[in-house]
Amino acid sequence: MAHQNTIKYNSYKKLTDRINLFPQGAVASDLLFEILKILFSEREAGLVSS
Repeated sequence: MAHQNTIKYNSYKKLTDRINLFPQGAVASDLLFEILKILFSEREAGLVSS
């Protein structure tokens, strides 16, 4: 089950890494992933993280 969470959050993890390129950054956490899920679909997160 934990493996599915890793796959599920993969796009959001990439987006978090992208956000961290900026000076303000963002700490990767479950709360951040929940916020990103509200703002972006998993597909959109993958697209904007590229």
